[in-house]
Amino acid sequence: MRAKAGILSQYFKKKVQNNPALKIKDMNEHLDSVLDLEVNESKLKRVKRLVLDKLDGSYADDYNKLEAYAQELRISNPGTDVVINLSRDDMEEGKRRFLRLYICFQALKEGWKGGLRPFIGLDGTFLKGKSKGIMLVAMGQDSSNYFYPLAWAVVDKETKRTWN
Repeated sequence: MRAKAGILSQYFKKKVQNNPALKIKDMNEHLDSVLDLEVNESKLKRVKRLVLDKLDGSYADDYNKLEAYAQELRISNPGTDVVINLSRDDMEEGKRRFLRLYICFQALKEGWKGGLRPFIGLDGTFLKGKSKGIMLVAMGQDSSNYFYPLAWAVVDKETKRTWN
């Protein structure tokens, strides 16, 4: 029996999604032991590439939904600031490429004005995985020394401009 790459890609979708480093050898052993099916290495490479390409597509789709998410935040939380920056270079070519995102909820602004100490801590952390970038966070501190996020942004690099 011959297995088609499209069917095998559906079969392995969850396994590759949970472990993108899944080895072709392990995929082959799984097929042999569970389904008693032998598939050549080149087809399994094609299968894994199909799965990864579909997952990449779903990431791109998620980025395309950011504007709808931002609009929903503005409607459900009046006064909330949401700023999405797209790459100008790509827009000139007729493409939309996400560059950075800034969110500050109205409730956090009111909480800051209503009782947080005038202390702001700033921090950043690298995002790993398929979507690279840096998440920047501004923190406030209350009278019990508990820190609250005031605003956060996802940016391509940490510069004075992105902190501003």
